Amino acid sequence: MTVSSDLEEISHLTYDFQLCFEFTRGFLFLCYLVSTDKERDRDKVVK
Repeated sequence: MTVSSDLEEISHLTYDFQLCFEFTRGFLFLCYLVSTDKERDRDKVVK
């Protein structure tokens, strides 16, 4: 019984980790897009 409950807990943790990872990746991608947009605007100003 304890093994199955441990496995359930582990699978729950990995699911939470995946969710957190996806969220972090999306957030970093968003930051990357914003920074590239800023650099593009800076290039326009220079020209």
